[in-house]
Amino acid sequence: MINKPTNTTKLIFSTIIAAVIISSMPVSAHASVYSAQQGVTMASGYNLAGVSGSLTVKDSPFISASGVITGHRDYMVYMNLPSGDSLGAGYFAYKDTSGVVHIYDMTYDYFGSSNVGHNLYRTMTVGQSFTATVQQDSSTSNSWTASTYFGDFNDVAYGSIDTRGAIAGSTARNLAYTYASGVDDMPGYFDVLKTAEWVSGSLSFDKYFSQNAQYKCNALNGYALAYLASYSGTPKIDNVGTGPRDYTVSGCSIANSNSAWDAFGE
Repeated sequence: MINKPTNTTKLIFSTIIAAVIISSMPVSAHASVYSAQQGVTMASGYNLAGVSGSLTVKDSPFISASGVITGHRDYMVYMNLPSGDSLGAGYFAYKDTSGVVHIYDMTYDYFGSSNVGHNLYRTMTVGQSFTATVQQDSSTSNSWTASTYFGDFNDVAYGSIDTRGAIAGSTARNLAYTYASGVDDMPGYFDVLKTAEWVSGSLSFDKYFSQNAQYKCNALNGYALAYLASYSGTPKIDNVGTGPRDYTVSGCSIANSNSAWDAFGE
């Protein structure tokens, strides 16, 4: 059981705030999503009940625009549920109006088209590593817990059909309203990427991403998903880097690039 810290300050950036900031910005011809993402599903008979990964804050990302939501970066493992909702755990970076980049640990929750939450807890620094996890609370529950750096967590009850996961994945993503090559980047690092199922009443993180039945990836607008290592099976999707800057060559081939399995609501 995870105990919620009592000294945590929680900041929530909802779609209401995002809509206000984004709608007030001038429209740019270069406005686009920049991301590197991968997702997996399991074979029949495997009840997908969790996802985990070791995340490292590789660098302070270059962010051209200043503002809480504008140009923010998400780095997380996530679980998409059958209802179309999503839950994630990782960290978040944004540049304030004075030009300072802030990095926070984060949980992410999405309830349909009306409610996206970026839940920020405490500041982080470059070089910090931690385990991020999204997992089902019990084998028959529609409640799921996202846990991130320093034990910060978010417990969420979803729809009645959400008693198993649909898709597990990892993503590094931003919505850039201005972009210049080599300036506005998004370095990230994900290791030991695993999925979980219930075994004899206990949750077991027993499969690496490379052991899963189906796999899709996507790398948009010059970002890279670099395959670094496989711990069991092929291809090398259990340990990945995202770029550019630290990583420049994408292992996500055109043949299997697919955005359909990205975290819902992103």
